[in-house]
Amino acid sequence: MEKELDTYAWIVLLLSVLYFGGHFILALPTIANGWDGVELSTDSDISIDTGTRETIESTDLLTPAMDIEIFDYSANESTDVEVQYIYPDTGGPVQVEVYDYATGEYSVLEMEIK
Repeated sequence: MEKELDTYAWIVLLLSVLYFGGHFILALPTIANGWDGVELSTDSDISIDTGTRETIESTDLLTPAMDIEIFDYSANESTDVEVQYIYPDTGGPVQVEVYDYATGEYSVLEMEIK
């Protein structure tokens, strides 16, 4: 009876390691990516280069007056912007109002949560 419990315990431990290890390995590709979205005024694809999806996914980590760098794929350049306002999370894409230092204009970014 004790040998069966010992074998059962090892099987449970092995399956737990495989389960949690698999989730960690599957998460690795997203750690290297930026946070993707769209700039609504120009409808161009952008990426926030500061941090990763795991560090920025929570809007609590983005705060007003925070400077972030975004990459605009249509212009093929990075721009420094200041976060002005984060619209409340409604379960869909997160909208972030930013001030662009280069143009002196305000715009809204719609960021995808994955």
